[in-house]
Amino acid sequence: MHVDREGFLFLAAAIAACHDARTPNVTLNASPPHADAAPDPCAGVSRDNAHVLARPMNACMTEDGDDDRTAETTALRKKLVGTKNPLFDYCKTGHGTWLVVLLSSQLTAPTGESGRCGASVDYQLVFVSADGRVTSKPRHWEGFADEDKSSVVAAQIDYDGDGRDELVLEDHEWSNGGGGESNAEVLRATPSAIEPYPVGFEFDGVVDADHDGRPVHSLPNGTFSMSDEAARKWAKQKCPTPSPPQSDDGEEPYRAASCRRIWGESVASITKGLSTTEECDSTDLATMQTFLKPAVPFKPLGE
Repeated sequence: MHVDREGFLFLAAAIAACHDARTPNVTLNASPPHADAAPDPCAGVSRDNAHVLARPMNACMTEDGDDDRTAETTALRKKLVGTKNPLFDYCKTGHGTWLVVLLSSQLTAPTGESGRCGASVDYQLVFVSADGRVTSKPRHWEGFADEDKSSVVAAQIDYDGDGRDELVLEDHEWSNGGGGESNAEVLRATPSAIEPYPVGFEFDGVVDADHDGRPVHSLPNGTFSMSDEAARKWAKQKCPTPSPPQSDDGEEPYRAASCRRIWGESVASITKGLSTTEECDSTDLATMQTFLKPAVPFKPLGE
């Protein structure tokens, strides 16, 4: 086979020139492009939650289940969308970010004395850290004529110095004929789940009594105390004597019994003779006894 050597070399040179023209220059020592900033975990939270509230899953039905209660449903939709519940907009960044994500909302009429329509919301607590995102099991908020269930965020702080904020919630429940109950809970985020943080005793609220940025009374090492000086000072403000002045807050039986207890009186002495809810002024005896027994020792105020 005959090959035109000069023609071949010319064609190869032309192809090489064309390739060089199409290939951009590459600088091997060029700096890598800047990494995109991490997305803001709070971006869009309020908007997305408002979207869930604006579109409840079902309307409220009559007792026979045939027709929508149009006027009542319309009013409830407006009420639900207009609910200024701080929990529904909660998103705060500290040592990691805690936020509330609404899953669904409903308008419904549960079985009850009034049979009136009400609203309920299912949501999750979400913790976002630099190394991942964990969520709680679904939780529930509801507001009906005969019952109510809600939570508010009382505090967000890194109790134990592990680089992840814990979350303090105050939970409230009320039912027509059953009265109300309030409790507080501390939650922590592990790499795989959101779980209760061991406090060591029951409590129903939190307050920063000594203005150190920590609820009464969590200690800087991540533990909790009922007998440190800050806690004792707060207790003396509430119970200056074993028999504090009467109040109008509906908690008189608990308040009086608690003051007697933290001044050193025994549970047996305080509850002696109390055997019915009437004698306890609608306070169950077993509940009273449990309430008066702290899970950790404390030094009475009188000592």
